[in-house]
Amino acid sequence: MPIKGLTDRVTPAFPRIGKLRKGAARTEEDIAKKRPGSDLDFFRFTSDNEDVVTAFEKAYGNEPRELDVYLPYAKLDDDFSTWQEKWSAGGLHHRCDGETCTVWLQPDGTYTQEPKPCPGGCAKVGRLCFIIPHLLRAGHVGDVTLETHSVHDILSIQSSLLSVIEHRGVEDLRGIGFVLRRTEQSISMPTANGKRVRRKKWLVRLEPAAKWVVAQLENSQLLALPNGEQDEADGEDAADEERATEEESVSPAADETIERTRKETPWAEFMVEAGSHYGLTTKEMREILGDLAQYEKKLTPMAAAKKVLEDWREKQDGPAADGDDPLDELRKRIRDKALRGGTDRVEPGLMGLCVNALESLFPDDLPEIAKQKRYGLLKFFFGKESAKHLKRGEASALLDWAQENKAPRPKAIREAGYIIELRDLEAGQESLFDEDLEGAEELEF
Repeated sequence: MPIKGLTDRVTPAFPRIGKLRKGAARTEEDIAKKRPGSDLDFFRFTSDNEDVVTAFEKAYGNEPRELDVYLPYAKLDDDFSTWQEKWSAGGLHHRCDGETCTVWLQPDGTYTQEPKPCPGGCAKVGRLCFIIPHLLRAGHVGDVTLETHSVHDILSIQSSLLSVIEHRGVEDLRGIGFVLRRTEQSISMPTANGKRVRRKKWLVRLEPAAKWVVAQLENSQLLALPNGEQDEADGEDAADEERATEEESVSPAADETIERTRKETPWAEFMVEAGSHYGLTTKEMREILGDLAQYEKKLTPMAAAKKVLEDWREKQDGPAADGDDPLDELRKRIRDKALRGGTDRVEPGLMGLCVNALESLFPDDLPEIAKQKRYGLLKFFFGKESAKHLKRGEASALLDWAQENKAPRPKAIREAGYIIELRDLEAGQESLFDEDLEGAEELEF
């Protein structure tokens, strides 16, 4: 049972583990002049728990301009509260909606929620409450709050959330990935002489992740089709699913041919493991398992699996020219294509499509692992750590390589696997064929 006047007023909430700030810490001069700290062009994170600060800086550095976040509550007002408030060193004087106080300080030092007209002297404030996945993965459960007094920030965040609710069709903001970023914009501001001038300011923007927006647009396009065309589209999806069953990644236990070969052929266990590692499909697996017999007495199990994969790769992609590294040739093709695609900074929509396409090349990995491998691909092709640093041509070239008709290219899946294995080998990490097994070398024919 709730305690009247106490626990009956409690609303669901995570503990707050930190604050995201727009400005620098106040100096002694700022305090003396009763002004906020200077405005920053990045986010400043603070927390009473130093471990939380360390985890944040490990994920985003000291001066991040962009964060991946999720909203913890279904209702907009719970995630983003907007009020007018008056504060002093002693605490909150009153909170109102611009006309009527909802909380105010009484002469005896206690607060009341009895409505009364706003006495004035208050300022607008918006508080965005969100979860940072990187902190959650580091073991820090709770939400982070961003406070802003900018009318431009408040209107922009409110407008973005209302748009998401409208597209979703229900007021439930949970489970949607958002990007919280600082952006420089020219805005109109008042001057001391009563006029207005335009000045550049670093504002806050909250945008739904590109992946979610693309999914909503595709769903809207489908719903906009006449009923007959919708049925036809559904039929095409069913056919695609049926084909995908044949082309799905290796699942030995679900395929009788592969399972039988595993039991009958000593080398097949390693071959299936290798095929799964390289993203081969069940159909491709069936085609190459028969090749193991020719190596039965000439190779160790690991070497046999590797030899069959190399033969199969040459059969699919063609032999490499003498002295040419196929991955170097691939990188050169991608870079040449990128140069023809434009050198402007990549737009958020194209960047989102590129990110999703690269991560789709690792369908059997957990999202966080696929994300790390995506970083490896960006480093390999263009020497960049993040997709936000790509140019338009670079993002377009990667997207064309990774996907065809919005689906991952099987060849790109294999090439991505080779790239990541090469990266791990160069870093000294253990890979499928990097085992120090006695007598694992290839034997003479």
